[in-house]
Amino acid sequence: MLALAVATAVVGGVWFLIKYGHQPTAYATLAPPDPMLTDPLRIAKQAWAGEPAALVQSAALLLLLTPLARELMALYIMGRRREWAYVVIAIAVCFILTWGLVARS
Repeated sequence: MLALAVATAVVGGVWFLIKYGHQPTAYATLAPPDPMLTDPLRIAKQAWAGEPAALVQSAALLLLLTPLARELMALYIMGRRREWAYVVIAIAVCFILTWGLVARS
């Protein structure tokens, strides 16, 4: 998953520079982020449509999901080995990671 995130970031970043690299950047003003790039479903739709900024955002989402995927794999492995203490710990960690990804302030 990490390699996929890195590849997505590189492709999206290069594509973003090709498409928008010639535009000047106004460092004097700080604009709020595009609302279309803060919702995971919208990011996925725009990335599928080929929008380079959405590809970079999807790479960031993949990086955020990497620890959750690792913990889900540990949950599966410990469940197969019937090590119930580690299963409970993995469930708790998955809950905390999911809460951190989903909860809005």
